[in-house]
Amino acid sequence: CSILLHVFGPSVIDYFNYGSSPDEICYAVGLCVDEHKTGMCHLFPPATQRKKGLKVETKKLSKEQVQNISHLLAKMFPWICWIPGVKQICEAFDNAFHRVVPGLDVDGDGHSPIEGLRGSIWRGKDCHDGNQEIHPGRRPYEGDILTDSNCNGISGVNLTSGLAYEEELCGGSGAKGIVYIGDSVGGHFHVPPQWFSPMEMDTEMFTNLTDVISNEADWPDLGFATGFRNSTMPSLISGVTDSIYLET
Repeated sequence: CSILLHVFGPSVIDYFNYGSSPDEICYAVGLCVDEHKTGMCHLFPPATQRKKGLKVETKKLSKEQVQNISHLLAKMFPWICWIPGVKQICEAFDNAFHRVVPGLDVDGDGHSPIEGLRGSIWRGKDCHDGNQEIHPGRRPYEGDILTDSNCNGISGVNLTSGLAYEEELCGGSGAKGIVYIGDSVGGHFHVPPQWFSPMEMDTEMFTNLTDVISNEADWPDLGFATGFRNSTMPSLISGVTDSIYLET
């Protein structure tokens, strides 16, 4: 904010004194651009009065200035992540968006107990995030007689047959997997078109905004490969999930 104010402040004040609207100022300093030559987009009523005798010098950023501002912001941002309480949030976003691993994974086994930030809807829900030996997809430990080590909800022994429930219910199924190329393809990338249509916007459209952002606008729980449920946000994405996972 300080950098932008330092660069644009004097010009913005001059424009306001001249009687320009916020839209006109945005275009004048180069933050807003009419790429398709369709005319200025107005979020505010056009200004009707101008102060005579006042010349306003147009100030736009050069490429060098843009690079300098980007460099300064990049140097400043890491300090934000050292603020108590913010550091953990920064680490979670770095894990999910850059390292492509769960944002919250206390035991470091690659699985998370929460859905967002590359969590359980991507890799299965970690039923014990304090034990690295317990996570989805692992081989059952001694038939999971004592504990549910692979987080499929099955453990214990059938006292009638003497067999572990894991063996009785899942013994003949075998492990199955799938490999696909393209993270967004498998993750069912989808940006709600309603967000870009003012006529369709209402408060319900943005109710789950943080969930969509935390999953990078991907919906792996609805995807063709690993989809396992129908949409929980029908106002943003609808339809019946038909996936390889459900068919097998």
